[in-house]
Amino acid sequence: MEGAPQHITTNRLTLRPPSRGDRRLWVSLYRDPSLWQHEVWAMAASDADAGHSFAECLERWARAGFD
Repeated sequence: MEGAPQHITTNRLTLRPPSRGDRRLWVSLYRDPSLWQHEVWAMAASDADAGHSFAECLERWARAGFD
């Protein structure tokens, strides 16, 4: 979508594209068993796997943005 905003902010939420600075948070979320208790199979098996999925996410955003 051409002209789509890069940031959307409400009183409770800010949406923005991921950035390299988000890696530590991404890895910690994808490795926290309490967040994956209903989808244990989807939790990253290691920090390296979570980091790899983050790198793939950044690549997809670089190629396609919101699309």
